Amino acid sequence: MSSLLLLSAAAPTRLDPIRLFLDADIVVQLVMAGLLLASVWVWMIIVSFSLRMSKLRSHDQLDDNVGVEEQADRIEPGRCRG
Repeated sequence: MSSLLLLSAAAPTRLDPIRLFLDADIVVQLVMAGLLLASVWVWMIIVSFSLRMSKLRSHDQLDDNVGVEEQADRIEPGRCRG
């Protein structure tokens, strides 16, 4: 029973992620830093892809609107431009 009391007294009541990182072995720290960098890199790819896709969609919608105006202008010249 006394060994159980000693273990519970030595156990931390709250886990601090920064303290866990700093107390870890250098190999573990390097792996965690690599995972963090990989995560940031992947999020940069996701955000840049989303921005490019939204730009292409807006450009595509502009092309569609121009096409409609040109078709209407062929049917009745000068009506769409006022």
